[in-house]
Amino acid sequence: MGKEVQLPEAEVSAPQLSWLARAVPLHNAAAVSGYYLAIFGLAPLVGVVLGPLALTLGVIGLHHELREPEVRGGNHAMFAIVLGVLETIFNWSIALTLLTLHLIGFIDLSQVFAAEAG
Repeated sequence: MGKEVQLPEAEVSAPQLSWLARAVPLHNAAAVSGYYLAIFGLAPLVGVVLGPLALTLGVIGLHHELREPEVRGGNHAMFAIVLGVLETIFNWSIALTLLTLHLIGFIDLSQVFAAEAG
């Protein structure tokens, strides 16, 4: 029969990610959300709520990245975990210190909150 012709094999390369796709893990929403909550939680006393949320989302995002490495986002998740822990400890210690000082009669928080409301 005829002569067999071999075609050169096409080189298949992995898709190249843009710099934005490498910098922001678009497919790991928990890591990115935890990252931004950790940033916003730096505001005084807002971190009482946002710190634990950033910590929780950071753990979820890290778990997601460890299960599926192609998703990426481990750096954002670790940032959210570390800053979430620091914010939680710092803000809750301030809140508990103010509450303790109020309960022992050293400061009167009712006047502070009444002045802000009125």
